[in-house]
Amino acid sequence: MQKVRTVKGTKDLFGKEISLHNLIIDKFERICKSLNFKQIATPILENIEIFTKSLGLSSDIVSKEMYNFVDQGNDNLVLRPEGTAAIARAVITNSLEQSVNKFFYHGPMFRRERPQSGRLRQFHQVGLEYIGAENYLSDIEVILLAEKFLNELKIRHKLNLEINTLGNEKSRNTYNLSLKKFLEKNLTNLSEISRERVKKNPLRVLDSKDKNDQDIIRDAPDIIEFLDEESKAFFDNLIRGLDELKINYKINRFLVRGLDYYNHTAFEYITSDNKSQNTVLAGGRYNGLVKSLGGSDLTGVGWA
Repeated sequence: MQKVRTVKGTKDLFGKEISLHNLIIDKFERICKSLNFKQIATPILENIEIFTKSLGLSSDIVSKEMYNFVDQGNDNLVLRPEGTAAIARAVITNSLEQSVNKFFYHGPMFRRERPQSGRLRQFHQVGLEYIGAENYLSDIEVILLAEKFLNELKIRHKLNLEINTLGNEKSRNTYNLSLKKFLEKNLTNLSEISRERVKKNPLRVLDSKDKNDQDIIRDAPDIIEFLDEESKAFFDNLIRGLDELKINYKINRFLVRGLDYYNHTAFEYITSDNKSQNTVLAGGRYNGLVKSLGGSDLTGVGWA
């Protein structure tokens, strides 16, 4: 008789592994509470439009990776692929839009990706969101919390913090037009995936791991040159704050966020280990997200 198996891309947690899992969560919760972040837990099941509206139809998550299905009541549902949009929905649903909200969360997320080293179809994530404060100081606060957490785990010294700005919506849109023109001139030399991204979301091409693509985008326009005064001041103040706190970072002008709701700050903590999945913690600012879901025009910043 054939043994029953786990679903492909999932795994059981037990023994030493679940002890480490719980240890990480305990450290994370303690640090978040010390900076006055409150815990929130959203359902694993969400309506599909929460993610199609927020992530954009062109994102890999929506176009390829979401576990979505129509249930017996004809509702179009999805297994939660990430935490930020779900928490933005929770702020609206629970009438929390009148105050600043500092939330942390942990739990399983789901992506129907090809299982490989560092990628599972059910994976566990910790994260936080700071919603309702449009100030570079809140970006510094969430990065400072990341520093504390990674130091507590004794892995910060193994990681490099890379940071960039996407500017505000106006700056980002202006840059996107210029980037698209540049990429279209080099279209025949780009990889197949990048050619598709040029049509749907040119920023994603900057994230390409294809060596030939990387050689081409090295000459791409620099987003810093497209920042308006507001965007430039925001980024300059953020960088100055990190310098004053003696937080080590590197500005990476090719660091982007492919999801539609990101603007201004983008950052990642990357391991120098030679692995296919080398980003340990990533985040950024998402000022238009709550409004895109039908709520107030709130700002936000967070990481996972």
